[in-house]
Amino acid sequence: MRLLYFLIFLFSYSALSAQNDTIWFDQNWLITSKDKADFYRPQPIQVENGFLFQDFYTSGSLQMRGTSLSSKDEDYHGEIIWYFENGNVFQVVNYKNGVLHGDRTVYFESGEIRNERKYEDGSLDGSWTAFFENGNLEQSGYYSQDEKHGIWTYYDSEGIVLEKGEYENGFRSGIWENSRQEKE
Repeated sequence: MRLLYFLIFLFSYSALSAQNDTIWFDQNWLITSKDKADFYRPQPIQVENGFLFQDFYTSGSLQMRGTSLSSKDEDYHGEIIWYFENGNVFQVVNYKNGVLHGDRTVYFESGEIRNERKYEDGSLDGSWTAFFENGNLEQSGYYSQDEKHGIWTYYDSEGIVLEKGEYENGFRSGIWENSRQEKE
């Protein structure tokens, strides 16, 4: 495993030195010139299962690393990791043949989990949880084919339930418990 990381580092360093193959991006990820760039991407590196894409902030900090099935397009496959400029993980996303598939975890810049969700062939499908930066649960529920479905619960930053009820095919249904109304 160490050899693999060393080879990735070596290839990354080689790619960084090949400035003619570097693509520069502005804050909206539109191709731009080096002097107007916020990010850059060296030439992708061929690896066993595709092409290693690595994006960097202009400061040199890693912004994203993952494998694409294509050397030209972001046809991601497997685990892709994005980073904040301070080096903390921003999100970990799983793809299958260029489509969101599997777990996706998004983090606050502090490193705390912001939300977790699951995808099935590009659609939100499965559990969803979101957290406040203090680590307390903010909301939990389920998705089915990109729509909220089943019991959802919403909390305040202290962990007290604010609302709880059911969704059917993306719409609220039935009677919802609402602690805000009960307190009034």
